[in-house]
Amino acid sequence: MAQLVNIDGKIYPPEDAKIPIFDHGFLYGDNIYEAVRTHRGKLFLLDRHMERLQNSARMLHLSLPLSLDQIKDEIVRTVEAAGNPETYVRLIITRGVGRIGLDIDLSSKPSYIMIVVPLEPPPPSYYKDGVKIALVDIRRNDRLSLNPGMKTGNLLNNVLGYMETKKENAYEGIFCNIAGYVTEGTVSNVFIVKNGQLITPPPDAGLLLGVTRGLTLELAAEQKIPLKQRNFYPTEMLEADECFITSTTKAILPVREVSNRKFSPMPGPITKKLMDAYHHFAEED
Repeated sequence: MAQLVNIDGKIYPPEDAKIPIFDHGFLYGDNIYEAVRTHRGKLFLLDRHMERLQNSARMLHLSLPLSLDQIKDEIVRTVEAAGNPETYVRLIITRGVGRIGLDIDLSSKPSYIMIVVPLEPPPPSYYKDGVKIALVDIRRNDRLSLNPGMKTGNLLNNVLGYMETKKENAYEGIFCNIAGYVTEGTVSNVFIVKNGQLITPPPDAGLLLGVTRGLTLELAAEQKIPLKQRNFYPTEMLEADECFITSTTKAILPVREVSNRKFSPMPGPITKKLMDAYHHFAEED
């Protein structure tokens, strides 16, 4: 299985892939990205990822170097060149090369990088038995400082949160915002179930609108599952009947434990219903 890197239209093996040291994406984390996967060899939910990429670019005042159709064509070309059974793609758009300085006008030409590697999803046992997650002490970036709604390569907040997660021997860490409300995981969105109602934090809590999160909301509506996007504190999460996380690479992943609160059965009935609906959607897409 192959790992390849596409830099501005040229495909390289990883050892030959290089970016200029004066690229502002490297110097300042001034970049946006998307993580895309294949399902049965086909790129999954690609249009939704491109829509979010465009929104991140707008929020960061970053021009895309290609049209969305051209970006999709380059992704397809790179994935096909790698020839993996299933693939993970990390697409990065950087501000580009420029003199040292914070002024975005110092970089005149944005650049793109596509990293293609074999997909490594969670093992099947995680979907059967669930995973342990932990509430971390570090707070999610405030929307008025660095808005988590932009999917940028500036991930130090997530790195610090994941450091705490590892200390708890957990699979994923869950952030709260400055007000103390649950927001999202370091690399996922979070849902709870209480008295038959599906609950997830709202966008204004300060979180990234995950593509799989959005699909899960649609599936819940199709399955006639009562749904509410609203703020909730960690105490409510610990008193929930069910919990699960979502992401591009994890799909819908049940949670068996949050900070010593154990959930049973595993997966819970609503979580299982949504997992089945997701699987059906993916097979039909």
